Amino acid sequence: METAIRTWLMRLLTLIVIGSQCLLSTGIKREDIIKSLVNNNSYDNSIPPNFEDDFPTEVTIQLFVLSFNSVTETSMEYSMTVFLRQRWVDKRLVWNDQVMAAYLHPSYGTLNPTSRSTSGQQQGNGTVTPPAPTVNTSGDGSPMEGLERLEVDTRLIDSFWLPDLYLVNGKDSKIHDVTMPNRLLHIYRNGTVATSARISTVASCDLHLSKYPHDVQTCSLSLGSYSYSVENVVFKWHPVPVIFREGVTLPQFEVENGGVGACKIQSDSYSIVVGNYTCISADFKLKRQVGYYIAQVYVPSVLIVILSWVSFWIDLDATPARVSLGLLTVLTLTTQSTGEKAYLPRVSYLKALDVWMAGCLVFVFAALLEFAYGNVQSRVSKRRKDTPSNITSQTNLSINPSGPQLSQPPTPPPIAITNPCFGDVLTNSTIGNGSFGNGSFRRGSLAAQDHLRKMSQQEIEQLELEISQIAAFMKSLSNLEKARMVDKVSRVAFPVAFIIFNIVYWLVYLVDF
Repeated sequence: METAIRTWLMRLLTLIVIGSQCLLSTGIKREDIIKSLVNNNSYDNSIPPNFEDDFPTEVTIQLFVLSFNSVTETSMEYSMTVFLRQRWVDKRLVWNDQVMAAYLHPSYGTLNPTSRSTSGQQQGNGTVTPPAPTVNTSGDGSPMEGLERLEVDTRLIDSFWLPDLYLVNGKDSKIHDVTMPNRLLHIYRNGTVATSARISTVASCDLHLSKYPHDVQTCSLSLGSYSYSVENVVFKWHPVPVIFREGVTLPQFEVENGGVGACKIQSDSYSIVVGNYTCISADFKLKRQVGYYIAQVYVPSVLIVILSWVSFWIDLDATPARVSLGLLTVLTLTTQSTGEKAYLPRVSYLKALDVWMAGCLVFVFAALLEFAYGNVQSRVSKRRKDTPSNITSQTNLSINPSGPQLSQPPTPPPIAITNPCFGDVLTNSTIGNGSFGNGSFRRGSLAAQDHLRKMSQQEIEQLELEISQIAAFMKSLSNLEKARMVDKVSRVAFPVAFIIFNIVYWLVYLVDF
């Protein structure tokens, strides 16, 4: 009877052990795995994975660009939002069957268990030692089957070691935290750790505005390790380093990938902290779209310049109209130039926009000066007409038109001087009536021409005479006629000069030589 009871108890114990083993092999939870990693006494999240080794921990980085928010020229900075992805290997976070069995049944070993029997053993006292628990991964439907990574909750991320990455040229950065901090951490079987965080940053960018608004800027985002030198942590780019969300753009820029590279933060002999620190950078090419400036700057300024030319067709006597038009165009162009410069930094070099606005201002101001010159000439002509001698002469002629004529100076004897270059004979009568410019010279004989060419003194006198005659012709024109002639010339000269200015401007700033 006693033997039967003992046999029955042994069978019952065996069934209980086998049942618990089956329950154990099919009841592994992800929570148990994560707890086994977090509660591991041999794991310290303040020490890098390879801190005791002779090689650094390599951290692979990838950027997923969500958006470019803005580019501010005045403060030379830009803002963007990215997914910052990192990956490295931490051998302390390897999880497998033995690790899980040791955690769930500590009496059978530690996290690095030694070899144990997998079947029950009967002791001398008749009891049975239960087999070591195992984690089923043989494909029989266990929850562990096909599980390659663990997704860690955001609140547990800080329980693991993370690289001390910072943005070298960042001014203000933050991790989004609505509704929870936008971070994730995955742990793979072989100890590979992958993290991602949604970050918005404002970074500095050295802008070169000499060709503004026809410029192409290159802005960089530099990432480095702040506390670990290259002996402990090294950053490197993923084979696909930068990914852009489809449709990423800016109102005034076309965003392109400018490539990636490596940089090094090295302390010099004067630095308190010594060492070389890892640093990598990604370049973003920003090509400014000129359509906005054509519609808001170039076309209005061209129309203002053309409007200033209308004064060339307005009569010289319409002083209020021409003055108002000239001042209006000058002030309008000055206001436009000031408004555009308000959004730019005060740099010490000329920008393309400065050259354009200055050129347009010169043309508008020159048109105003042209009117000032014409107005002066017109007033001088009127003053000469209103002199007392002219008034008396006109009064005498109107009272006694058939009366005695005014005394005339004696007519000088006829003089004939030959042009040494063309053989023209210039008489004093031709000089007096100013008809020398109309081809009224008499052709001299060839013999006389040869004779006069040999006389150097006469050649000099002839040249002086021609110069004096040209000056006399210009002086014979009234001041009013001079002013009108300047208006006629300006109607052609100003448009031609402005077209030449445009050709030179667009060739210099649009064509890459």
